[in-house]
Amino acid sequence: LGRLTGVAERLEIGQTLIKVGRTTGVTRGRVIALDWQGLVRFRSGVAMFERQLLIEGEQPVSLHGDSGSVWLTEKLEVAALNFAGLDGGRRSISTPIERVLRRLDVELFA
Repeated sequence: LGRLTGVAERLEIGQTLIKVGRTTGVTRGRVIALDWQGLVRFRSGVAMFERQLLIEGEQPVSLHGDSGSVWLTEKLEVAALNFAGLDGGRRSISTPIERVLRRLDVELFA
């Protein structure tokens, strides 16, 4: 998609994001929740997540194999880390990238 320009400082409901996933390829979605919380069922069990982004697309945006891909703003700023899909993949549960970077104690240089 191009060279990354940095880290998104602020996201908004309705904002369009772009992702390149192993399974879904290039997809676009819009932010529908900035503070989603809920249970996610994995093969190994169920986990509770909170303070997540919920991103919705017209076609599948998060299928098996897309975990670990990043959502970008239209300005190619890194916005979130994709990790799970809902509703047949039409919705993505993603962690805001600032939380990921802070938790790993790393910085992203564009």
